[in-house]
Amino acid sequence: MEPNECIFLIGCERYASYEGYADSFQFGGNYKDNTP
Repeated sequence: MEPNECIFLIGCERYASYEGYADSFQFGGNYKDNTP
């Protein structure tokens, strides 16, 4: 990707939570969506 490009994700579903940032980024457990 070029610095002036972007990606749109439409209709995606989240399956996992996360913790940390950059080097400390890791799986944080299953994600529970409470949206009715």
